[in-house]
Amino acid sequence: TKTPYPIWVLAGINLFIMMGFGLVGPVLPLYAESFEVSYTAVGFLIALFPAVRLLTNLPSGLLGSRLGERKVCAAGAGFVACGALISGSAPDFSWLIVGQSLQGLGSSLFVTNSMSYIIRITPPERMGKTMSLYHASFSTGVSIGPVVGGLLAGVGGFRLPFYTYGGLAALSAILTWTALRISPAEPGGPKRVGLLSQGREIRRLFGNFEYVMALFLTAAIFFLRSGARHTTLPLYARDAAGLDPLSTGLLLSFI
Repeated sequence: TKTPYPIWVLAGINLFIMMGFGLVGPVLPLYAESFEVSYTAVGFLIALFPAVRLLTNLPSGLLGSRLGERKVCAAGAGFVACGALISGSAPDFSWLIVGQSLQGLGSSLFVTNSMSYIIRITPPERMGKTMSLYHASFSTGVSIGPVVGGLLAGVGGFRLPFYTYGGLAALSAILTWTALRISPAEPGGPKRVGLLSQGREIRRLFGNFEYVMALFLTAAIFFLRSGARHTTLPLYARDAAGLDPLSTGLLLSFI
């Protein structure tokens, strides 16, 4: 059985989204610091994106089950585009907070429902290959993005990577809306599940010790990795090593 066409489309869209996320990696802490805020405020800004995702992941899944993954994924990419453009145009640090919050919300809507979409349309015997393709697009985008972002920052300043990210996210929203045409109402799609049943399923999952430990370990890994990679490293690379944004982007691409 061949990989369904929408999976290839979704992998390409995910590549654009993750490449955009990587674009701002080398410059976001430096851009935030340019507003003359403390390192603590910079750390807060970096933490805001995953914090918003954490708070909205579950509601995003519930919304997707109600409205359909295609609509919610497209809306999520649209929120990411708006957030990136607001961040790039921010006149002060408070608008940068607004932009990062919108990006976190959009990322939650997109990632949660794109995974749900993949699981729903992929035959069980193709699941491993499909997930490998999807995560390969994720890793490729995150690896390429910092180099391109550093290059753009060196050419056009800290704002240009955000504008480019906004353009990529807007393109992703259009592709999501036009290319992902399988409806939850079609034969073979999942049945709608009520909120009460979903609540029972969530309680069952959190009652599973192995599941909770997997969540804890994943959170611990990302906590350690994100603090160093996304906050400390770009500032250290500039202040201690004297690296420019392009060199910092190259460094981030290999971590």
